[in-house]
Amino acid sequence: RRGFSTMFTVGGIGTQWGLAAALYGRENGLRTVLGLVEQPVDERVVEQLRRLEASGAAIHRYRSVGRLKLAAPWIMMRHSSGGRMPYCLPAGGSSPVGALGYVEAALEIAAQVERGVMPEPATIVTAVGSGGTAAGLALGLRIAGLRTRVMGVVVNDSFRLDTMTISRLANQTAALMRTRGARVTIEIKPADLATTLGMELEPVYTAKALATIRSMGAELAGPVLCLQTHGPRPETPSRAPKPRS
Repeated sequence: RRGFSTMFTVGGIGTQWGLAAALYGRENGLRTVLGLVEQPVDERVVEQLRRLEASGAAIHRYRSVGRLKLAAPWIMMRHSSGGRMPYCLPAGGSSPVGALGYVEAALEIAAQVERGVMPEPATIVTAVGSGGTAAGLALGLRIAGLRTRVMGVVVNDSFRLDTMTISRLANQTAALMRTRGARVTIEIKPADLATTLGMELEPVYTAKALATIRSMGAELAGPVLCLQTHGPRPETPSRAPKPRS
């Protein structure tokens, strides 16, 4: 509706967000350009990269976030169309609109609690790559009236992802909902989000979240829900091509 034909976003070479952007973009007649940064490679990353390359997206790979940032203006110019630059989407889709997806996920959890499928979690543990999942969950849980806290385990050092950042995104999402007619009076405060420190990074998002649960042990009182946010399972391993830049 805004007249763009191409969109641009960024992530790691195993990004599930980038794949979703490429597939849904193609379905809606949009071309997707991806700026991808190297990350530790395992079989899942190799398979995800294969899916990304089969999605039809234009892919530019770089060895570091710094190199991608330097190259971003060139990428935008190269893929401009009709004098218009591509429409930029934030990493991970972590915008107020993107966070709505996990507001809905929180409402689904609340519905399962109400039906007796599971007890009300004291804590939901989730990996935090760009913040949208934790922000949406925190807001959705409060809207649903649950007392559950969100514990986000930060899995990269590319963005500022502290409780202030995530609570601000949650409140921006609530403001967006109000503009669309929702009666949302909730305000998310940093105290609604638990934090952990001293995590040693590893290649897999959800392994870090699970490792945190194990390491904290008795510190996590009450039922704990570990949210599984990984992408598709691997099919046939293949060799990942070397980066072009």
